[in-house]
Amino acid sequence: MFRLPIFIIFACNCFLAIAQTYYYERVAIVTDNVKRAASGDGHFITFTPKACYDSDINGYSEEFGVLMYEGATDNNLHSYYGKSYFGNAYYFFATDRSRLNIKKSNGEILVYVRKSPPEGVVKSSRVRPISKSTPVFVPHENPDVSIGTGDYVPAKEREQQSRYGYYDCTTCYGTGKCQICGGDGIWRNSLEGLTDHLCPVCPNSSGRCASCGGKGKKYGIVR
Repeated sequence: MFRLPIFIIFACNCFLAIAQTYYYERVAIVTDNVKRAASGDGHFITFTPKACYDSDINGYSEEFGVLMYEGATDNNLHSYYGKSYFGNAYYFFATDRSRLNIKKSNGEILVYVRKSPPEGVVKSSRVRPISKSTPVFVPHENPDVSIGTGDYVPAKEREQQSRYGYYDCTTCYGTGKCQICGGDGIWRNSLEGLTDHLCPVCPNSSGRCASCGGKGKKYGIVR
């Protein structure tokens, strides 16, 4: 009977053990130290040994960025900081990850509780932020005149096309490196005395970012 090599089995089990995805639903908002009840968005967060990130139910990144683990606070909350759906923010989790406080850059705090996702929900219920990037296109006195190609392109369509291009990968911040292993393909487990293991997150433990393939750039609507 065919058997997988021991190291492959270990790598698979290691990944399943360290990558956890939970669903959180907003229950309150704190503004200027005033708390008010607020039902709202629900979203998935995936945890790795060194970081967490906004994801879908299967752990695939929503590509807003990665928040790195910073340690425990004085009141025993586990702190993560980095890029998220809300921009640069702090994610503070209870020890058992049952509660989450998101502190936005403007000081507002969003309070979440961990729940089982509603039936059929496999991704965030939040509206994706609208790009603030300004489309770049060649100005012309008559906006519906073709520009050098000989093909007629309506101004509205040309403006929409101009929104596409290359932008820095939001998972690795344009470095092309896996944010979990730092690019060397080795994950050091602090629970095992910093024992070296092949990184279970980047492709083939190559050290390359899993989102952009190590290029540092992605093509799509410029954000």
